[in-house]
Amino acid sequence: MQFSREFKGIFLASISATFWGVSGAVAQTLFDTTDINSIWLTGIRMLGAGIALFLVSLVTHVDLWSIWRQPRDLLHRSLHVARADASTVHVFLGGRSE
Repeated sequence: MQFSREFKGIFLASISATFWGVSGAVAQTLFDTTDINSIWLTGIRMLGAGIALFLVSLVTHVDLWSIWRQPRDLLHRSLHVARADASTVHVFLGGRSE
């Protein structure tokens, strides 16, 4: 069965929004019922996302290392990843009062 790019985009955006909402609800429940802190949970979330992307790449036969083949892109991509990680942690921890 062949799906249009538009349908795939709508489907993936809907799934992403659902996972985002569920993730927030689960995080709040964990904070309310256990002694885990937001720093630990942020690390686990990011690790889980990385593992999920790796597994998807294995199933879809995507070459993960192809983005690192151009040396000129190494610095640019590394800085982007560092900025994205830092902003994710900042936003998550900023909304959490402990």
